[in-house]
Amino acid sequence: MTGSLSLHAQILAIGLTLGLLVIIFEMVRRRRIQERYALLWVVVLLVLLLFTVVPTTLPAAAHLVGISNTTAALLALLSVMELVLLVHLTSKSSVADERLTLVQQEIALLRLEQELREKAQVGLVHTPASDTREDDAGQHNS
Repeated sequence: MTGSLSLHAQILAIGLTLGLLVIIFEMVRRRRIQERYALLWVVVLLVLLLFTVVPTTLPAAAHLVGISNTTAALLALLSVMELVLLVHLTSKSSVADERLTLVQQEIALLRLEQELREKAQVGLVHTPASDTREDDAGQHNS
């Protein structure tokens, strides 16, 4: 059969795939990776395991999409999966970057408010809040 794996390569591929599955599950257990990303990796690894354990599935899948070389089909599949993963991670990174910018702005505003409160307490800055306190104090003295 064209493009089939030798027994040695098959055993190595199965071992690597199972090892990666164990690593993914351990990362989930230690909360080093979120479940949604782990699920993505598990699906990818199970597809690769299927192609390794049942060597006729890759040539059949290649034939379905019109690719005659199984190596080229595997490379195309991995490339598409990589592109999908990159687009997904770029999207997540962009959202995280926007959230980080908002948090930084909120922290800057909170620091400014705190600084103004501290200066108002020592009488260096006249704030609307200190006007209210002075008005209240003036009303009690009358």
